[in-house]
Amino acid sequence: MAGPAAPAGPHIAWLPRLNAINTPKRRYQHMPTIRVELFEGRTVDQKRAFAQAVTEAVVKTLGGSADGVDVVFYDIAKQNWATGGKLWSDPPAAKPAG
Repeated sequence: MAGPAAPAGPHIAWLPRLNAINTPKRRYQHMPTIRVELFEGRTVDQKRAFAQAVTEAVVKTLGGSADGVDVVFYDIAKQNWATGGKLWSDPPAAKPAG
C-alpha cells in the first residue's frame, strides 16, 4: 500500500520556471537534427560551409528559423566503415588483366 500523496504546495511551483530557465528556447521549436556521417578528414571550414548550406535548405524547404536546425557531424575512420563486406581502408582489388 502506498503512503499518502505529498500535498501540493508552493514547494513545487518553481519546477516549470526552472525548466524554462534551464532549457534553451530553441529546443521548443520543432525542427530537425541532421546527422552527417562522413569519412574523417574534412576541414572545419568545409563542415561550416556544409552546415550553413544544409541549414538554409531546411529553412527554405520546411520553414522555421535557422536557430532550430542542428547539424551533427560524425567523422568516421575508413577502417570503421564497410560496403559490400569490404572495409574502405582495404586496398582496392586488383582488376583482371585484359
